[in-house]
Amino acid sequence: MSGGDTRYSSKPLSGLCELLNGLAFKPTDWTERGTPIIRIQNLNGATEFNHYARMVSPEYVIPPGTILFSWSGNRGTSFGPFTWAGPTGILNQHIFKVTPKRGVDQRWLYHALSIARATAERAAHGGSGLVHVRRADLLSYGIPTPTPAEQRRIAEILDAADEAIRGSGAVLEKLRGQRAALLAALVPAEVQSDALRASPLGDLVEGAEYGISSALADKGAVPVLRMMNLRGGGIDLSDLKYSSSPEAQSLLLRPGDILFNRTNSLEHVGRTSLWRGEHPRASFASYCVRFVAKADRILPPYLVHFMNLPAAQIRIKRLATPAVQQANINPTQLQERFSVVYPLNRGVQQRAVDVLVAADARIRTEDAYLAKLKLQKQGLMQDLLTGRVRVAA
Repeated sequence: MSGGDTRYSSKPLSGLCELLNGLAFKPTDWTERGTPIIRIQNLNGATEFNHYARMVSPEYVIPPGTILFSWSGNRGTSFGPFTWAGPTGILNQHIFKVTPKRGVDQRWLYHALSIARATAERAAHGGSGLVHVRRADLLSYGIPTPTPAEQRRIAEILDAADEAIRGSGAVLEKLRGQRAALLAALVPAEVQSDALRASPLGDLVEGAEYGISSALADKGAVPVLRMMNLRGGGIDLSDLKYSSSPEAQSLLLRPGDILFNRTNSLEHVGRTSLWRGEHPRASFASYCVRFVAKADRILPPYLVHFMNLPAAQIRIKRLATPAVQQANINPTQLQERFSVVYPLNRGVQQRAVDVLVAADARIRTEDAYLAKLKLQKQGLMQDLLTGRVRVAA
């Protein structure tokens, strides 16, 4: 590779490919059998298809490996280029079929379309939400264009980066599957033996204590934990607010305290974390409550793991009372109506926690590696697709 002022000259996308918009199907056209209809949700991996039983022009039949461009979708998820993984289907509206012109490498074109996507997203109003681009506008966007030989080499490098990302993602998915199996074995959803017991949460904790209602600031004597500081069953101290009020200085957390997010969006309400003493002095905001586990019955880490189980979170969220833009869970009702399944032997509880902590550590490590690979690929795309760094053909 070489650097310097080596940027490629640009060509309009119209000089690199042809775009074919999909067919407009009506619900009355759908059938239970026939050829699958490729819709935007299928580009993101959805495996449920509508079908069409009649014949269509061959140009609308999409085999695996075809480049598609979703021209109306959500920024960062369903808008932009995709390589269709299959099965062979019929193209729906709001998606372009992208056909490279003679002399244009298909795999390079797929990667280069990210430049067109970024141009369209910058032109869209607002910083988020739905992005829409017209065919004529998309074809007018300039794409830095290397020689065919360089295109092939760039595609090889970026395809290798994608393969590494897919490999890491597969490892991460496997680790999460293994963790789910461990949860089923170590933290059962129901009482299945005499060594287990199911008890209301209220029998296992010393009541619920609400956090402080004092105003928060960027500086102060005591850091105050909020919902965004409760992550993955633990505590994230990267974004803190503070209070110097007497209330905050008198309501301090102790190692082993359990924090429960009682008020937030339905997505985040019910989030539960363990305070391990990550800061010498800290308090917590009023939309969190503190539970103190009864030491002779249940270990705090076990209780936190149990309350964060997907099945447990579903049961917890069912107790939420909807309000304007947020949901609320009454801590008293939670203690009365939410049951916890736990081994009577606290040594067994600790072994379950140890296994899950080790599994979580492996997942965090692979997740960080995957994030690193994605960041590296972004850098490669910036360098290679613009010609900032040239590759040997």
